[in-house]
Amino acid sequence: MRAQSAAGANSGIMLYNSVAERLELQRTATHVFSSPINAAGYTTIWTPAVGKKFRLMGYSYYLQSTATWASAAYYIHIRDSTTVLDTIWQSLAACTGPPGVLQETVRFPGNGILSATIVNPLRIYLLGVMTAGQLWFKCWGTEEES
Repeated sequence: MRAQSAAGANSGIMLYNSVAERLELQRTATHVFSSPINAAGYTTIWTPAVGKKFRLMGYSYYLQSTATWASAAYYIHIRDSTTVLDTIWQSLAACTGPPGVLQETVRFPGNGILSATIVNPLRIYLLGVMTAGQLWFKCWGTEEES
């Protein structure tokens, strides 16, 4: 018997979901979003369609070589609306060199992280003031029925 395919899933490959204690189809990212971030506070990266949740499967970021900060300490939160999913800590007064001098790619294990409720946005929260340059953020995942 072959597994039925769901949106954003590959039929045939099953993964164990330890939270739900069941097997699930392995998802394949169907959505990719990219955005520059240079303002303190929230930046919305992904708002799922009505009646759907996002499933964050991974992200990457890089800081432009021209980026400078007003203070030596800052942090970046990746949030499911206001709930912190991941934190990127840095302590940097200025960055010099080629683009991508500060960069990272994160892939979440299994099928990634499913949003807590429908239509919650995926947002980036930046604490710190950039005086020049930008932080580029890219994420990928799926949208699923609740």
